[in-house]
Amino acid sequence: MEISVSKIPINQEIKFKKSDLKALEKPHSYLSSFFYCVCSISNVKYFISIYPNLFPGQILIHLYVISGNAIWIETDIEYAITSANFSKNIKWNCKKLEKSDSWIRVNRDCFDTKKNIFNKNDEIVVKIKGFFKIGLQNKKFSHPIFIQMKIKEKDLKAAKMKNAFLKSKKFKLSSDSDIKYFLEIDPDFNGGKTWFFFYLTPKIEA
Repeated sequence: MEISVSKIPINQEIKFKKSDLKALEKPHSYLSSFFYCVCSISNVKYFISIYPNLFPGQILIHLYVISGNAIWIETDIEYAITSANFSKNIKWNCKKLEKSDSWIRVNRDCFDTKKNIFNKNDEIVVKIKGFFKIGLQNKKFSHPIFIQMKIKEKDLKAAKMKNAFLKSKKFKLSSDSDIKYFLEIDPDFNGGKTWFFFYLTPKIEA
């Protein structure tokens, strides 16, 4: 089975309000952040959950990963709770994911409620920055694309005089790989006709 590998950067700041945490009364009640998508094709996501009442005098903060359709996942991220002056590096991997959309707890930290872990705005702030490496089974994907290129007549005439061509900027197909696409215009190709060319530049990390 062939596997393609993508290395994807993430940089996210997640905030929880003290008032929202205080509103929770039951021991197993918790707050969760949004689910942040690492990449659309693999559907790998991550999120933070906070349990303020699970154990007396403690606040638990969990980092979860949802595996999507990845075959394996690695992380190398700087994980910081800036309001608590706390940071760590999380290097985690799961080399065999047999079930899709698995919820996996990657990290758990416990903080004493006697110590103030809120900032001056009464928020807990979690920062996550680094990379996910995601392994996917090679298969066909369909992905929508859009490209628009505006061309000035004077630029087209100048390119024709120089026997040159015009290019659009390169667009990334998705966050899962380095595949890009672009348009190229040759104003004097094959007998003086103007031709449009569409290119893909596949560069998938293996």
